[in-house]
Amino acid sequence: MTERNLRNGWSDKKARKHFFILVTLFHAVAWMMDANRFVGRLDVPGGNFLFGLFCAIVMVIYLAIMIVHRESFQENWYVTLRRIPDYRGKYLRVKLATVLFPVGLYGVYGSLQWAFQRSMYYLRVSEALRCGDVWRVAFAEEVLFPIANLTLFAISLLLLNLVLRNVKKDITGGIAAIGGIGMMVVCKHVFGFTECWQRVIVVSVVIGVEVLFLVRHVYRKL
Repeated sequence: MTERNLRNGWSDKKARKHFFILVTLFHAVAWMMDANRFVGRLDVPGGNFLFGLFCAIVMVIYLAIMIVHRESFQENWYVTLRRIPDYRGKYLRVKLATVLFPVGLYGVYGSLQWAFQRSMYYLRVSEALRCGDVWRVAFAEEVLFPIANLTLFAISLLLLNLVLRNVKKDITGGIAAIGGIGMMVVCKHVFGFTECWQRVIVVSVVIGVEVLFLVRHVYRKL
């Protein structure tokens, strides 16, 4: 495997340029749609970053499938991982950084969108009509929790893509990957958490489990 394959083709300046142009364009459109959607319903504070979150999900899927899966499996990369000492750790770090990039980007997007919507709310809604600490809750619901869910989704999808190359060799890892994706839905719609910290702990534990299965797959199943 060449360094270019390990880095998912990012050594190609033209590919990087096109990718970041598209990412910037899509997020600009998402920003306008989320902002306009909020301004049209100022009587309901709290924010909603639906389009920005959609962009992040699409990016995670694209990077995990079109970049990590396709480019890794076009070469006999597993042979390289077996022959070169300490290469597995480098490979794992690069792949994780690739699929987690949209998560960090959403963190920036969500924080800025939250600040913008909050400022618009206080600017246009009179003090007598404002809701208490709804914006503190909104930050957790629209920024922090989606970041946790995106992290879980990205790691689980990465694990699933790696397992798909040879399912028979790591059926348990495949089940864990699918279970991790399913837990996002379960944590949000099934478990009746009374406190935010309870949800955070559960999602964090599931993320930790997915990381362990990912490390296990790269170091023991390739």
